[in-house]
Amino acid sequence: MDAHCCVVVLCGLPGSGKTTLAAAITNAIALQPQGQGGGLEVVHICFDAYVLTQASSTSDCISNSAPGGAACRGGQHDGRGQSDSSVGAPHGVSRTGHFGSFDPAGWKQGRRRALLKLEAALKDGSNSRTDTILDSTNAQSTASGNGLCRERLILVDDTMHLKSMRRQVRRLAAQHAAAFQIVHLHCSAAIAGCRNSARPTLTRVPSEVFLRLVKAMETPTAAEGALLTCDEATLERPGAPAAVLQSMLAAWGAPEHPPQQPPGPDPFQAAADRAATAASQVQSLDVASRRVVSHALSNCPPDSSAADKADLAMRLNALRRQLVEECRACTVGGLRDCTTPVTQCIRELQDQAEYMLDDLAVTCSLARLRV
Repeated sequence: MDAHCCVVVLCGLPGSGKTTLAAAITNAIALQPQGQGGGLEVVHICFDAYVLTQASSTSDCISNSAPGGAACRGGQHDGRGQSDSSVGAPHGVSRTGHFGSFDPAGWKQGRRRALLKLEAALKDGSNSRTDTILDSTNAQSTASGNGLCRERLILVDDTMHLKSMRRQVRRLAAQHAAAFQIVHLHCSAAIAGCRNSARPTLTRVPSEVFLRLVKAMETPTAAEGALLTCDEATLERPGAPAAVLQSMLAAWGAPEHPPQQPPGPDPFQAAADRAATAASQVQSLDVASRRVVSHALSNCPPDSSAADKADLAMRLNALRRQLVEECRACTVGGLRDCTTPVTQCIRELQDQAEYMLDDLAVTCSLARLRV
């Protein structure tokens, strides 16, 4: 079953013709008969319209038009959708009448606003089957009454130079059971650069930003979703927008599936792993503490008696067993709650052993003096 809504990412370098194509597709839909694209509701979201770096009063730039409308561009609208006085402003350019510097914070904020508009359009589209609509003949009808449905085509107009950006849009489409496509406007950097340079100052992407986008551009692949690639020669042919529209409609398929979450850890296996880790900690402490005792006994003063060595061994072993039992007691259900690391326990035992050896050395020295 085909999705009720389709998200199409129009991506490419600045100047590749994304916004121009979006407007042409919207106009082409108005000329299509019902069943061949006519009756579609078009939502054009131009990301550049939301990228702001200067404080300015703006309204939502989302061309939300029924058939017969035109996509917004450069602050213009079709009389039905809303417009933004900053439409087309490139990537954080300051609005001073001159080239501004790239503002990462403004750029990110603008993209967040555009993505919120996309999500709102997806939510609205998922609830539009019972809405009153106007079809291509302007005859009023209802989805529930006549069996018609209000299909929505969302054109996401942005450079989308990174794969992660396109994946983010695809994830939103999947969350709202929408179809997803990518139309890549493959335009040479030279041609796109010339077009960009010919733009008015306020809508021109600064050259340094344009060059960074050229270097960072990750070409879309079929693995990212249904993909249509158009070069400048294809788009210059007569009837190109209508042909692109028909390709979109032909590729309009089933809803995207939400990304599969990796299976969570097996609780029984996790408990077994924790138990094994805890047992390993106890064993490590037991082995290491025995080595400390053995090392201390081998470093007893030469004139210490067997009774002195036996007393030292008894006291060190008592302390060692206490540390091991405390470590074992801290292990509850395979989870070690004790915050004292094994290395710290060994360090404490070593300190006690050195203290006892020093005390034994003093005792032996006093015994020699009495003799």
